Amino acid sequence: MIRSRLNSANFEFIQEVGHGAYGTVFKVRLKNGSLDYQHGEPQSYYVIKRIHMKNLKESEKVRQEREAQTMMRLNHPFLIRCYDAFSEGEYLSLVLEYAEEGNLDAFIKRRRDQIGGIKQSELMRICWELCEGVAYLHAKKVVHRDLKSTNILLARNKQVKIGDFGTSRELHGEEELMRTHIGTPLYMAPEIISRKPYSQKADIWSLGCLLYYVATLKHPFQNTDLLSLYFSVLHERPKMLEMNDKVPAAFAQTVMRMLSRDANSRPEAKDIQEEKQKELDWRVVSIK
Repeated sequence: MIRSRLNSANFEFIQEVGHGAYGTVFKVRLKNGSLDYQHGEPQSYYVIKRIHMKNLKESEKVRQEREAQTMMRLNHPFLIRCYDAFSEGEYLSLVLEYAEEGNLDAFIKRRRDQIGGIKQSELMRICWELCEGVAYLHAKKVVHRDLKSTNILLARNKQVKIGDFGTSRELHGEEELMRTHIGTPLYMAPEIISRKPYSQKADIWSLGCLLYYVATLKHPFQNTDLLSLYFSVLHERPKMLEMNDKVPAAFAQTVMRMLSRDANSRPEAKDIQEEKQKELDWRVVSIK
């Protein structure tokens, strides 16, 4: 059972910003005070994800509450923060950090329309913020299971915020494997498609697909129907990332390793961080 000092009366509901199968997302303002400070300033806005629990199966209700409890335990600059959660009648509400710049997919498409694609400095920053966020999750034994461009949000300074933990899973042992067929097909690891047991390395595949897409605005596998897509993932190799003035060689090689069909051949997220520090000349710069 979720218990909290907050309820809906503490918030001013400004507008609906999203709607899905499980409920509705609202932009809100806390009527008094602030739950957190961003860059030395009080956070002005939040998001409330309101989940309608009445018609959910009991197992799904448990999963939704588990998601809230998991998110409240996570605290990292590259993850959407969950400040609180509360139950009211038929609804479970999560109080989340507001990412005012929208999602990564919309951002890179704007860059494509404006200047033909994102800059190398932007690519490198987004890449390593994503890797650091995933490394933190895996260190906490959390597997996201649905990393994709629309689930990556951007804060005011374009800082990456990994969001939507609705399909995430918290592991309880070093060798624990998962079996649920879950995720988004364009980002789904071969072992999930094959309905084999899988580990955190499924997230690394999804992250590789995501970085490939950010760099090229193309998915590594682009078949138009689901069966052809699954066949390509299981039996073909994606086109090698072309190294150019935007895509350094070390970055391209790392992404292709992440897209190895053999899960054991994929790097750990923490290993990618170490490679970044040793091999890549990158600078954290402000994205204008």
